[in-house]
Amino acid sequence: MKQHSLIFLCLLICGFYYNAVAQKNIPSKQKNPCAAALSDNGSHIADANAVIVEPSYKGGENKLYKFIFENLNYPDKARDRGVTGEAIVQFVVEKDGSITNIKIAQSVGYGIDEECIRVVQKMPRWKPGTVNGKPARFQYCLPFKFELQ
Repeated sequence: MKQHSLIFLCLLICGFYYNAVAQKNIPSKQKNPCAAALSDNGSHIADANAVIVEPSYKGGENKLYKFIFENLNYPDKARDRGVTGEAIVQFVVEKDGSITNIKIAQSVGYGIDEECIRVVQKMPRWKPGTVNGKPARFQYCLPFKFELQ
């Protein structure tokens, strides 16, 4: 039970952080601080006039946090050593909503990075993003904040 309350606290903080960063410096069309539409060869699409709709977790942000809460474990190695911090996982949401190219954009270590990757790999397909109404690949980041009480 204690582990679930710690994870819930982490998700709650993660959600507040995510919303604060997204609303502070990103235009209203974009929610994710590192979201970017990608061409088929992986380069960023830089058309300022494009109508961009970012990918989203099916069911919305609350369902995403619920999924993470139910699947994320605070690694024993990190908890035993009192390790806290924020790992940021970067990945690509493909045109079909599948998740690929998962990597750590900001590392914490002590098993936390691997646990975050494991949870992202386990996610179901997302609702794909679009550029001018057509499905597009998107780079996306998801922060995971780990804190102990």
